[in-house]
Amino acid sequence: MTDQLDISVVVPSYNGAASIASTLESILAQSLAPREIIVIDDGSSDDTVAITRGVSADIIIIQTENEGVQAARNLGIARAAGSWIALCDHDDLWLAGHLAAHAALIAAEPSVQFSFSNFHTMRDGAMLPGDKFADAPAWFWDAPGRRVLPQGWVFDQPIAERTFRFHPIFPSAILASKQLVSDIGGFDTAIRGFSAEDGEFILRCLYDSVVGAIPEPTVIIRRHDSNFSGDQVRNLIDEVRLLAKIRDGHAQAAPFRATIDDEIALRSLAALDAAFAAQDHASVRRISKEFTALPGGLKPKLKQIIAALPDSLGLPLNRAMQRAVGGRVATEADRRR
Repeated sequence: MTDQLDISVVVPSYNGAASIASTLESILAQSLAPREIIVIDDGSSDDTVAITRGVSADIIIIQTENEGVQAARNLGIARAAGSWIALCDHDDLWLAGHLAAHAALIAAEPSVQFSFSNFHTMRDGAMLPGDKFADAPAWFWDAPGRRVLPQGWVFDQPIAERTFRFHPIFPSAILASKQLVSDIGGFDTAIRGFSAEDGEFILRCLYDSVVGAIPEPTVIIRRHDSNFSGDQVRNLIDEVRLLAKIRDGHAQAAPFRATIDDEIALRSLAALDAAFAAQDHASVRRISKEFTALPGGLKPKLKQIIAALPDSLGLPLNRAMQRAVGGRVATEADRRR
């Protein structure tokens, strides 16, 4: 039954020439071969297409104008012939048993419509210690309705709410039924450019479906300066904006409004702290104006006052304040990320 799982792999790419060959080779090396590999070249200006053709003539290549990763994924999913969709970003790597692990879990529990696996992180070519699931707070995996199987975990009750506080799910580590993706409407192209865009799609997958998780890492997520993970302030600003969009636009999120509002406040404060630590007073002023949910307190208010001053006064005061607190600007939101 495991060998019969019909999987299409969708790889969106924009200027991925530096990494896409190793990504595709890791897909081709799977112990459970997918039905097809579809690369969507999202208007690259480099050698992405030529390198992809050089890896394997069997890879399906779709070239399109640059419309963003959401549109690229939707295009690949629409083209996919498989009944299951596995996503992989052009700079990530799958371990050889990635697809087989997902297929084994679904064979053991056919009601699963969406599954995600643990992953390791590589930064600038060096593997970081630990794994994503191990970073989760103690309460995260102790979810009501979790069943532990030899092949992994199955959650019979939705886990969407807890993912607002800790999000262990990454696109390159998921497998979803094509029917589920169709039912929820695919990726939202209106949030093009958001660094946290995949979280909105994943939440819609989690609201009503039976979800599976594979605790063993099967993926390596590669982080580097050229991807979104390199800009903490931008990431936090995007997260706040996206949380507000989810709160106001997802009917299924209504029961979680208090949780979402708490996270908006915490991440707004984390964004302000990170911008202040970077001496980016323009961003501090923008955050102060846009994020009305900023918590009160002496330190946030003092940072806003300092950032509002001319740089000739504000920057020396910034450095003095940071020296006084030892450069420590982490918030509870940072520690839970």
